Amino acid sequence: MCKDESVQAPKVAIEPVPLKADEEWLKGFDLQAFEQDMRNLQKQLTQAQGTEDVEHLNKILRWNKIFTICGFATLWCFPNPFTIMCLSLGLFSRWPMIAHHVC
Repeated sequence: MCKDESVQAPKVAIEPVPLKADEEWLKGFDLQAFEQDMRNLQKQLTQAQGTEDVEHLNKILRWNKIFTICGFATLWCFPNPFTIMCLSLGLFSRWPMIAHHVC
């Protein structure tokens, strides 16, 4: 994945868009200070994590796998609400629940 330095992105002039009345606060928004605040918060939350958080994530992963296995194990039956619920929880929960706990 080498970047070819000879290829340049075209320069595009960006014209400012007029702000609406409820967006006036954006004029005084300090993006660099906001970025620094977010980085400080990330460091603080990272330092606060411990074994309890890892155990909680593993519990969520375990339930996720149990629901998926139960859903596939009962798939041979005539489609029933239990199979649908297990597959839905097992497959869908992988993204929102695990991403929530990791991010």
